[in-house]
Amino acid sequence: MSPRRTSRTARLVVSGSAVAVATSLALSLSACSVLDSLTPPAPTATAMSTAAAETSQTPTTVVPTATPTVAPAQFLPVGLGCAQLLPDQFVFDFSPNFARQDDYSPDGGSTDAYIASNQGVACRIVNLSGGDYVDVAVASMDATGMADLTSKLSSTQASVSDFGTAQGYFTDASGVGQASALTSKYWIVVSSPLFTQARDAAPIVAQVLSSLG
Repeated sequence: MSPRRTSRTARLVVSGSAVAVATSLALSLSACSVLDSLTPPAPTATAMSTAAAETSQTPTTVVPTATPTVAPAQFLPVGLGCAQLLPDQFVFDFSPNFARQDDYSPDGGSTDAYIASNQGVACRIVNLSGGDYVDVAVASMDATGMADLTSKLSSTQASVSDFGTAQGYFTDASGVGQASALTSKYWIVVSSPLFTQARDAAPIVAQVLSSLG
């Protein structure tokens, strides 16, 4: 074989080998590319640590906190009528000219009407020879109601000590004196144009307290 042919053959062999290597490399890269598109990438160190942290966290159970509720004030039945609260003999002793008005109905919007509409009692004694009158209303409430009432009266009316062990308040509304006496469960309201001070209502309040027991 001539040197020229040998050299040409060598070049062909080298050239063929280079093509084969290039083709093999291209196929290898092509295969890697396809595998990369089909296989999810291996997790990095950061991703693995984040996943581990999320997995290791213990779920926190949220326990709802109950909100305490305050029961609204409740009115209770008084259990007595006007004849028991203001007996005939007491009315006569108070003044021979006074008598109970058994058909009495308090004016709408008044304190007596409010009490009467909430299981309370509203009474009136009148002067038979004139227009004077004394109104008496009694309500019974639970501890919440009595506490609320005490708070309201203490901020709006003058406190007095004319009703024995009962907490007393007095106010004047357009010429009508109004006394309130509070016990642990009773609210007694006595009002009249005859009253200019709390002590004027004291005999009536004392009688009602005695009847309630």
